[in-house]
Amino acid sequence: MLATIRCFPLLAPNLVVLAGLALLFSACNKAAPPPVAGSEVKVFGGQEAGPSDAISWSTVAIAKKKGGCSGTLIDTRLVVTAAHCFHRKNINMTDFEVIFGTNIKGSEDLPKIKGRHFVHENWHDGGEFDIALVYLDQPAPKGFKPVERLKAGDSLKFNEPIIVAGYGTSVAPKEGDHFGILRFTDQTIDDLPSTQDFWFGWQAKKTHRIVGSPGDSGGSVYVKRGFFTKSLVLAGIFKAGSTWTGSATDIRKYDDWITKTSARAKAAADAPKPRCR
Repeated sequence: MLATIRCFPLLAPNLVVLAGLALLFSACNKAAPPPVAGSEVKVFGGQEAGPSDAISWSTVAIAKKKGGCSGTLIDTRLVVTAAHCFHRKNINMTDFEVIFGTNIKGSEDLPKIKGRHFVHENWHDGGEFDIALVYLDQPAPKGFKPVERLKAGDSLKFNEPIIVAGYGTSVAPKEGDHFGILRFTDQTIDDLPSTQDFWFGWQAKKTHRIVGSPGDSGGSVYVKRGFFTKSLVLAGIFKAGSTWTGSATDIRKYDDWITKTSARAKAAADAPKPRCR
């Protein structure tokens, strides 16, 4: 059923006022637009991020020739994303690059950096441990800032507001490709099970649709923290979605793995290259 905003103007003897009120009453009774039926995107109807939005400083695109995933810059040379971005057949990435910018469609002048990926060793398709790191070949470009992440022992609360961001399309896949423009939308945490994931979006189902699009996989799930100034802090990695709900990998559960894997990645990158004889 369409949502309707109803207005009740007071009667006035002046004909001009009555005419104006009649127009107001007519406008107020126009039905609000319903969700688009059959849409298959995760950040559906989300707001496009601009260069001044803090989200655009740390959310990045992980792209190949066709399609890709989203990720989050957590260090000058470290991006965290979903493990399934590198293994599922439809979005397998054997040759990829990290692109920095809010709209990567046809923008050849955007900064692009290649890197090496590290998938959690316990991950299997469709299960937990859906996390991977990308160690960049060089530091992120000037103007892009790594975001803090929640650590083991930090709190998340039921019904806590979150921001979900990704490069998935805002239209159904049959109407366009899956990838290219950074969008974000407000959600709330709905469930915090004892597993490595948490759920969101069910309470906002009337205004936000959360369904599947590969371009949003690995995207950023932020909370706002800070006593005086609220800053974005990474809480999760966008994992999957159903009709109205989404799930995210809880970044807190992988604090130790991120620390050890990033150290291993740095050591591998700094190791002397073998010389040709």
